[in-house]
Amino acid sequence: MTSFKLNSKAARETLKPRHPQYWSEIDRGIHLGYRKSTAGGTWYVRRFTNGKYIVKRIGLTDDNQPANGITVLNHKQARRKATDYEDILETYEQPQHPAMFTVSDAVKDYLEWYRANRKAYVHTKAVCEGHIIPQLGNVPVALLTTPQINKWVQQITTTPARSSKGNPRPPFGVKVMIGELNRVGNPVFKYSAVPIEQWTEDMKRKRKSTANRILTVLKAALNHAWRNDRVEDPGAWQKVKAFHGADAPRVRYLTEAEAGRLLQAASDDFKPMARAALLTGCRYGELCRLQASDLTDGQIFIEKEKSDKPRHVPLSDGGIKFFKALAKDKTRNELLLTHQDGSNWDRSHQTRPMRQACEKAGINPPVGFHVLRHTYATLLLRTDGSQGVSIRYVAALIGDSVATCEKHYGHVIQDDLRKEVARKLPSFGGV
Repeated sequence: MTSFKLNSKAARETLKPRHPQYWSEIDRGIHLGYRKSTAGGTWYVRRFTNGKYIVKRIGLTDDNQPANGITVLNHKQARRKATDYEDILETYEQPQHPAMFTVSDAVKDYLEWYRANRKAYVHTKAVCEGHIIPQLGNVPVALLTTPQINKWVQQITTTPARSSKGNPRPPFGVKVMIGELNRVGNPVFKYSAVPIEQWTEDMKRKRKSTANRILTVLKAALNHAWRNDRVEDPGAWQKVKAFHGADAPRVRYLTEAEAGRLLQAASDDFKPMARAALLTGCRYGELCRLQASDLTDGQIFIEKEKSDKPRHVPLSDGGIKFFKALAKDKTRNELLLTHQDGSNWDRSHQTRPMRQACEKAGINPPVGFHVLRHTYATLLLRTDGSQGVSIRYVAALIGDSVATCEKHYGHVIQDDLRKEVARKLPSFGGV
């Protein structure tokens, strides 16, 4: 059998990407393997023991990223790990037959990895259990077809969004009385699904957007299985395309006057949380985790966020006074924002007080808490006859990429450009 030279990046660069490993003998009955793909390389070890070969994946190569000695290995580290006979035997598991490895198995493996490496585990698990496993869970990954996945995605777009109780969620469901009274004499309601023929274009777009997000989770789980050699051909799901233009709605934001009315209408318990969002553009979860020690030198330090990149958010003069008042008499590890009774703000605690404040302030239809983040970004970007903040700076302030900001707030920039062109460019004597 041909033995390939794998001890340098230059040597590995001459090899073509392929599914079978390139093997190099490093000792009697022991081979170090290298599988090359367009995304990078993976190290394997093959040992002959008890009359058969044991093949085990031992880590990623340092082709495109620096070695860390644990998950990413250079040739020397991979060779050392390949010769650790006891380690190979302890971690070896008999590979499951491809016909038995189902989508549920792939999702289970992916969620175990996700719990250790990402933050939104609870949400991702709910997506898998609510949309992927019930419809595709029993299908062997090796037998998945592109038409099958496309049909599943299409079904999501024609199914109304539902609440945690299973009722059609507004605007996909309407609240109707059933002509009965409960124990205390109040009318009993139920939610009736709006026929798909009556869906608005925005309702259709929202379901396509949801389908895109769920498809992303499915592809991530299946790609994870493929990278770990649980399935050979990723073509079935890689050919499935997301719906174009479904994830670019016109972002809703509040005007300065609306934001003022909202704060006046907000309850005393909720008002500090809403004001903090407008002053920083932070996500609700980020605000819930803020501690007194995070206020330093006129700025707020955000340690944990979706992108795992910490950031500093400078504060206006009003913002500095507001947060200093919150931090007064608190120890460094105490939360800045709590309920009036001292309890923590938790998941979804903001939903009802936000809706009540909108209704009282005359903001119709009511908006969600995340709109306060959009308001912060939009007010910074708007020129209003003066120089607006660069979209790159706004992206840094809110912890998003420039591409995401351009997708969400591109219309703001275009609106202001039209105003600026009309204001500054002369007519050159034309009629």
